[in-house]
Amino acid sequence: MTKPLVWITGASSGLGHALAFEMASRGYRLVLTARRREALESLQSEITGKHQGALVHVAEGDLVDAPRMRAIVESMEADGGIDIAVLNAGIYIPIDATKPDLDAFHTTFDVNLKGTANCVVPLIDVMKPRKRGQISLVASVAGYSGLPMASAYGATKAGMI
Repeated sequence: MTKPLVWITGASSGLGHALAFEMASRGYRLVLTARRREALESLQSEITGKHQGALVHVAEGDLVDAPRMRAIVESMEADGGIDIAVLNAGIYIPIDATKPDLDAFHTTFDVNLKGTANCVVPLIDVMKPRKRGQISLVASVAGYSGLPMASAYGATKAGMI
């Protein structure tokens, strides 16, 4: 039986990086997405070097690029269908409340909320007709209670929750 296909966004570092290793150790087939191709290819090499026979594909992309996210989802669907999506990519830009930076707010909202929606919508479009698939959003405790310098980040994570 073929193991499920898992898509992990934000795979080049942090939680996404660790999750990619864990899922590979369990035999899942992986599609890893992040903005930095070199980091993804390095992770791919690390995983396949440690887990013989691991199936790891790289799909470089930025969540704010809606057509690219749709293309990644459609590519996975054409290759047998995505089973699990872990939408982990996000950005944290510290914001000083005494000198707020509007661009930092916009960037944070664009990546963390709009970028996640750019993934969720095409996933629903392919999962709903076949009546299977799981979508997991990675939020943060910052979404429950404010943290210093995290006004935009906390708001976006609260929105995801």
